[in-house]
Formats: sequence, C-alpha cells, structure tokens
Amino acid sequence: MQNVWSDPKYTKRHAGPVIVAGGAACLHDDIAAARSLRATAPILAVNRAGAIIPNVLGMVTAHGDKADLYDIPHGVPFHDYPSDQRAITRRHSRIDYLWHGPTAAVGTSSLCAVLVALAIGFDEVILCGVPLMKTGYVPGSLAMPTEFTDNTRKDTGTLQTRRDAWSRFKAAGNLPRVYSVSGVTREILGVPPMRKGN
Repeated sequence: MQNVWSDPKYTKRHAGPVIVAGGAACLHDDIAAARSLRATAPILAVNRAGAIIPNVLGMVTAHGDKADLYDIPHGVPFHDYPSDQRAITRRHSRIDYLWHGPTAAVGTSSLCAVLVALAIGFDEVILCGVPLMKTGYVPGSLAMPTEFTDNTRKDTGTLQTRRDAWSRFKAAGNLPRVYSVSGVTREILGVPPMRKGN
C-alpha cells in the first residue's frame, strides 16, 4: 500500500478487524452480517453514520469543509482525508487529523476511511453500508447533494466512476484484506472470510 500519514501524527496503533460504516440504507443489516463474522470489531463511521451508530472509534470524511453538517460525538476523533490531495488544507477547526496519501478522488469518503483504517494499523477492513448502488440512505443520515449521486451526469460523481476508482485501488494492491458485505463493493472486494472464534 502507498504511504498514508496524518497531521498531526496519529500515534495510536490498532490491530485486528475494523468495520467501516457508510450511510446506505443497508447499513444496519450489513453491520449485523459483519458482527456475525467479527463480533468485537470496532467501527469507524463515515460522514453522518457517526451520528447513527453508538460508540464509534472515529469518524472519517473526504469533505472536511462540510464538518458542520455532521453530528460529531464529543471525544470522537474526526479524520479528514481530502479526496483531492492536490490542495490539502485544514478545512474546519473540528478536524483532529488531516490525512495525506494517494488521491482517492471519486472513490467516496468510504474509500478514504479504508485508507485511514489501514494506516492506523487495522489488518482487516469490512465495509458496511457502502454498496455503491442507488439504495437510498439510512434514516438519520444526511443525503449527499445530487451532484454526488446522479448516475446520469458525466462528471466525477457518477456511481460508475466511483466503482471504477474502487476497482483501480483494488487492482493496484492498495486494498489488502478489505472486504464488503453488500452490493457492488462486495463484487469488487469479496466477502470477509469465515474464521473460527470470530
């Protein structure tokens, strides 16, 4: 995997599996499926999922400039991994860690969260609520503007462009031991393997 680092330096090292939770309508079913495989895995929330899921380890976004839109629980580290790495600046005072690394443009905030999870030491990542399909959002989650979800536009926000970004990162070897339990990301990444004792 390419080099990924934060400012300030994130000094805590993690190990084992982690769940990266997006905001799609399948989120709760996906978490139940992941918990049946890795019962004690902590959760890194993406964007507004941190306001829906209790006791998250942290929140990650590619949209630090929109931090006011997120209900960030007190004491939960907030990570910003700008999807466009050409113009990195601390975009909001609530951001605890600003991440640098390979450009994950158009791969979604969830792809940025995966890169952060791997950088802080987790050796397995399971995506939940990130099917990359038009499924709608989980109740309580903030829907993104149409420019990010409209599959008919010929810009970097189309679903196919996002799927292609995930496929490129996977093919380049940047997503080792990263799996998904639903949708197109499951097709790209595969399902988490069964293990004894979860």
